[in-house]
Parts: sequence; C-alpha cells; structure tokens
Amino acid sequence: MSTSASTSAAKRLLYAENFLITFAVGIFLTLPTYLQQQGRTEIFFGQVFAVGAVGALTCVVAVHWLLRRFGLNRVAPWGSLAFGLGSVVYALAAQRFADSDALFYAASLLQGVGWGLFLPIGPICVSSMVEAKERPRFFALYGAFNTLGIGVAPIVSSLAMTHLHASFLDLFVLACVANLGGWLCSWTAARGNESYAAVSREVSVNTDRNAILQVFALPSVYFFAMMLLCGCLYTSMTNFQTSFAGAMGLDYKLFFLFFTSSIILARFSLGRLLSDVPPRRSMPALVAVMLVAMACLYGAALSSVFYAAAAVLFGLSYGLIVPMIQAQATAHAPDALRSQVLITVSMSYLLARYLFPYFAAQAIQPFGYGGLLFLLVLCAALNVALAGYFFFGRVVYRAA
Repeated sequence: MSTSASTSAAKRLLYAENFLITFAVGIFLTLPTYLQQQGRTEIFFGQVFAVGAVGALTCVVAVHWLLRRFGLNRVAPWGSLAFGLGSVVYALAAQRFADSDALFYAASLLQGVGWGLFLPIGPICVSSMVEAKERPRFFALYGAFNTLGIGVAPIVSSLAMTHLHASFLDLFVLACVANLGGWLCSWTAARGNESYAAVSREVSVNTDRNAILQVFALPSVYFFAMMLLCGCLYTSMTNFQTSFAGAMGLDYKLFFLFFTSSIILARFSLGRLLSDVPPRRSMPALVAVMLVAMACLYGAALSSVFYAAAAVLFGLSYGLIVPMIQAQATAHAPDALRSQVLITVSMSYLLARYLFPYFAAQAIQPFGYGGLLFLLVLCAALNVALAGYFFFGRVVYRAA
C-alpha cells in the first residue's frame, strides 16, 4: 500500500475512533437524569464529574512525557482504552451498585484519564499527517465527527428508551461496545504509522522542561482562554441539557437534533466558505453569535422556537470557532512548540469540561436554571471581549 493510501486509511480510522468514543460520551450525557432517578441531585453529579478532572488534567500534563517515553504509536490507543474501562465501571454501578458513591467516582476518574489522553492526542495524530495549510480544514473535519457522535447519542438513547424500553444499563453497555470499537480503530491506525513515528522523534528531541512556560508567553494564551470559555458553554449545554429540558417541559431531542445538524453543516460546508474570511473578522463575529444563542435560552420556556434557535446558533458558532481557535493557537507558536500548544488548548477545554459543571450545579441549586443561564451569558460575553481585544484592542494599544 502506498504512503498516501495508508495515510488516508489512518485518517479514516481516526475519524471512526472519534465518532465511536464521542458516541459513548454522548450516551453518558443521560447520567444526570439517571442520577435523578436514583434520588441524587445536580450537586452529586457535579462532584462525580469534577473527580474526572483529576485524571484528565494529570494525563494532559503528562502527555509530553508519555510521548517521549513511549512514542505516539503506543500512547495513541490508551485514551479510548481508559475511557472504555470507565464506561464498564459505570455499567457495573448501574447493574448492582447504584448506591455506591465510590464506583461513580472511580468511573469518572477512569473516563477522565481516557478523555485527558484522547482529546490532546487525537489532534496531534491528525496534525502529523497533514500539511500546515490544511490543518484548519482537517481539524474542522475531525471535530465534526466528534460532535456527530456526541449529538447523535442522546437522540439514539431517547428513542431506545421510548420505543425499545431500553434501561440505563442497556445504554451504558452500548457505550462500552462503542468504546471497544474506538480502541480497535485507534490501535489499527497506530500500527507502523510513520507519521506517528516522526512526531515521537520530534518530541524526544525537545527536552526543554520549561516548554509550558514558553507556551504561556505566546500570543496563543488568548486562545487558551477562549477555549476555556467555549468549554464552559459546551459542557453546560450538553451535560445539563436533559435535566434543563425536563425542568422547562421541553424535549431535549429537539436541542440535540438542531445542534448536531447545525454543527455538521458548519464544519462540512460553511467552514470552507469561512476560510476565505480573515480571522480578525470571523472570530469576533462567531463569539457574538454564541452570545445571542445563550440569550435565546431565556425564551425557551415561552416557545420551542427559541429553544431550537439557541441550538442552531450555538451549533453554528461553536462548530466553527473551535477549529479556528486550534488553528490560531498553533499559528501564533513556533513549530517546536506546536504539540505543546495543542496539548495546552486541550487542557483549557478539559478544565472547563470537568470543573465547570460543579460550579454550574452550585448555581442551579439555589437559583434554578436561571442562575445557570446567567453564568452562560457571562461566559459568552467574556469571550466576545477577549476576541475583540485580541484582534482590535491590541492594535489600538500598540498604535498608541
């Protein structure tokens, strides 16, 4: 098989792995509803989810050391394997030990380890096989499969529970099967992949232990903050969507259907059109659309039209802005720090993904979902301010 053909096959396997793992992630978006049925509160869910941060952030920090020590070929499949083990523990808890706090914490910790490896290593794998000018397009394509998996899974879960009378245990077992398929895809893509080997050699040469300090001295730091805020919005809109819809008398399938459709449209179609627009114009505009999406949620209780509009606007803006953030973060960094920048972007997202739900739950408990919406609007407004300052304010400041 030619090098180009083997590279194309490896990329397809990475897309398949991404879809399967995120499909499993999407199934576990039903966890808040499951815990509510067990008499638990959003606070407990926030605590369980926050435990995952320990594994996720530890692994993200250790990724560079792991790549130097073991190489990308070996490390790449570990993320899907660890996440799958966490899924198995969740299924075990649902089957016999639903009253065991320790099992839920252990499951979240293992899934955190898996996500902390999978999230930064996936873009590194893709980046190793494409030229620099093609990375924004391939990051968007890779991210589209990510969102497709997460968006489709809750819809499948709801339909399975409604029409097939599936239990939460059945759903968690399905997630385990998807995890196994994802691990097989990753393992197959890594076997003898010369592009992976090249990354491993590059990382092994870079022995500078102060690389993370150098990364935070780059202009890329603005994009780390933007990714953090996007992560806060995304983790809230997905993890609390089932319980939010239930409290508002809405059908959460409506959100995931419009959100998934719009984000796929954004990444497969609009992304190419937007690539001709300078980031100085497109990125501030997209975060402004994200702010409008959060504001639309205030009208969701009045009409499902606002609910659908919020899903569409958030899907379009989030789907386009995340690959731009990844691309811009690497564009403002030297090649020697590219993998470290991508890891730090992932760390920013993981901080939000695992820790923000706990703070969100603290707002929901006394203030209801109105308190959560206030936090989301605030995060979106901060992102608008950051994008405006980076692309316009810094120019004014230097001119002065």
